[in-house]
Formats: sequence, structure tokens, C-alpha cells
Amino acid sequence: VQEVLEKRDYGQFVHAVLDRFHQAYPVVGGQDEAAMLALLESLSAEVFAQLGVQGFLERAWLMRWRAHLTGYLAWQRGREAEGWRYTVGEHALSRSVPLGDGGQVTVKGRIDRMDRREDAVAVLDYKTRDLDQLKRQARDPEDGQLAIYAALVGPAVREAAYVALDGPEVAQAAVSAPQDHAQAHLARLADVFERIGADTPMPANGVGRSCD
Repeated sequence: VQEVLEKRDYGQFVHAVLDRFHQAYPVVGGQDEAAMLALLESLSAEVFAQLGVQGFLERAWLMRWRAHLTGYLAWQRGREAEGWRYTVGEHALSRSVPLGDGGQVTVKGRIDRMDRREDAVAVLDYKTRDLDQLKRQARDPEDGQLAIYAALVGPAVREAAYVALDGPEVAQAAVSAPQDHAQAHLARLADVFERIGADTPMPANGVGRSCD
């Protein structure tokens, strides 16, 4: 039995709030700031109450999130100034990846958010972590989350980024070449499953003492 709200629960709580907010405000430019903040506050209280926990630590998580509301709206206005428009949130997609042996692997994902600018698409993933940590993750060639999201959406993806919802400001950490990143991960995925299908011995990955 989980007695307190954990960081993962906090992340899910924030995701739910933003998804509901953008259903009401797909565009924030030109909208009343006080009304949007009031909606974010009420949605936060509503979603938080659904967790069914009201202890000190849980209220601290809520206060932590409320401190970012104004910053989030400012970041969203910046996105719109660059031409991006919110399109959909919590969007589930799947794609079949063909294998060299004639089989296939089905890749599935639920994308936190997709934006559109003319014929270009951006895939965004909300993270309740600080920006520096997310920048390191986005630069890691073996980090697969945004790569798979870009592969699921297809060639229209021009931007793939983590959105940092923690730290001093709301900002994003983008992958430098999302299409190259996506294709590299699909190739790696296909190679792994082809070797599994061929009964090829595979080396163990991980910390040595854990494998021992």
C-alpha cells in the first residue's frame, strides 16, 4: 500500500492537468491571463483531490506545481510566437517495423503532446525534472523515448523535445536531428529482434555486480 505521493505520481498528476487545460485553451495568445491561471488552479486542485491523499508531503507537491503555472503560460506563449500550435495531447499511436526474416515488431507509444507549424509536427514529452538533466538525456544517442515518438508520427516531425516542468523556468531540451535519431533507433530495434529470432547469443547489458 502506497502511503505517500511519489515523484512518478506527481508527473502523472501534472500530465493530466495540462491535458485538460489545453482542451479548453489550445491557444493561449490573446486570452485572459487571470482566467487561464484560475482554470489551471482549479484543475490542479481537482486532479490532486482525485488522488485521495491529503498529507503534508502531498500538499507540498501541489505547491511545487503551482509555482510553475505562470512560467508554463509564458513558455506556451513563446511556442505560439514561433508559429507552433497545440494539436493534441495523450495521443496513442502504433507502427509495424519490418524485420529481415519476414516478421515484424509492433511499436506503441502515447505521446504527451503534439504541436503543428504549417506542415511540420513537434512531439513533446513533459518531464518533472530540471532542464540540465533533460539536456543530457536528449543528447544521449541511446535515449529512445523521443526517437520512438518521432518514428511513430513519421517524416513530418521537425522537432522532438522534453519539456522541463521543474527548476527555475519551464523550458525544453530538444533532440538535434529527430529523423536521424528515429531511424537509428528503428534500425537498432530491428537488429535486436532479428538476432533474437536467429537464436544469436547476446551479451548481458548492465552493471556487472547486478548481472553476477
